[in-house]
Amino acid sequence: SAYGNDPRFHIVGYTDDVARMMDAADLLMTKPGGLSVTEAAVKRLPMVLVESVAGCEAYNLNFFIQNGGAATADTPAALADLTANLLGDAPRRQAMAQALEGVAQINDREVIWRMMTTP
Repeated sequence: SAYGNDPRFHIVGYTDDVARMMDAADLLMTKPGGLSVTEAAVKRLPMVLVESVAGCEAYNLNFFIQNGGAATADTPAALADLTANLLGDAPRRQAMAQALEGVAQINDREVIWRMMTTP
């Protein structure tokens, strides 16, 4: 790959060691699937969310962006710029992690209610 010799990039195929990798990460770039965003929220890991599938993934994307734990952009180039900017901005990542602290402490009923009632 183009980043094979760059120690800042780690491209990994299937793994069952996601929790350890999230513990070591500064930022997660992912689609907003329910398991991925829940794991990241519990780990207080800021997210860059990419192309959601209509339905629950769109709700997840909007929920985490509105609550401050994630960011997104419309094009691959803008996503790359956003990711690079966030990796260079520790205070912003810390603010996103703190926002996830509040999200992760909300009980399930409240999360579902907020997602369903937020336009």
